Amino acid sequence: MRGTQIKLRKREREWLQGELKGSEFCHQERIRAQVLLMSDKGFSRTDIVRALNTSTSTVSRTRRRYVESGGQDTVYESTGNRGAERALSLEDEQVIASVACTAPPEGHARWTTRLVFEEARKKGVPKVSLETIRCCLRDHRIRPWREKNVGHSGSQRRIHQEDVRRSSAAQTPI
Repeated sequence: MRGTQIKLRKREREWLQGELKGSEFCHQERIRAQVLLMSDKGFSRTDIVRALNTSTSTVSRTRRRYVESGGQDTVYESTGNRGAERALSLEDEQVIASVACTAPPEGHARWTTRLVFEEARKKGVPKVSLETIRCCLRDHRIRPWREKNVGHSGSQRRIHQEDVRRSSAAQTPI
C-alpha cells in the first residue's frame, strides 16, 4: 500500500489523541494509534518507522487495517491467529482435574500423567497427548505425582509450611 494517504475523521483524531494522553493503551495499541495520527499528518512510512522505532510492516499493516475496518478496530487489533487452537475444552479440563483429585487406581500410590491420561480417555476426553494432560494439570496447579493432598491453594501451602517450621522449632532442644 505504498502512498496510501490516511485521512482520519475529526472524531477519530480526537479519540486517538485523548486516549494517548491517558494510559488506556498497551504498548502495541499506542504504537498503532501514533501510526494513524502521524499518517493523518502526512508523514511518510520511513519517517514513522524512525520516529516510533517500529517496523515498516507494522506501519503498512496498521494503515491497511484502518482502510479496511476503521479506527478503533485498527488500534485494538484482534487478529485471532495467535497461538494454536485449544486442545481441550473447559469441560475436558474439568474432567482431567477431577480425575487427578480423586484417589488413584488400585495398586498405585499416586496418579501419574499416564494414569490420568488413561482414566480421562475412559471418561470421554477425546484424543489428547500426554503433554496436553501435563499442561492442563500444570495450569490448574495440580501435581498428584508429588503430593497426596492435591486440592489446596497456594495460601494453604504457605500456612502448612509455617506450621511445619514452628513445630520443628518447638521440638528442637535448646
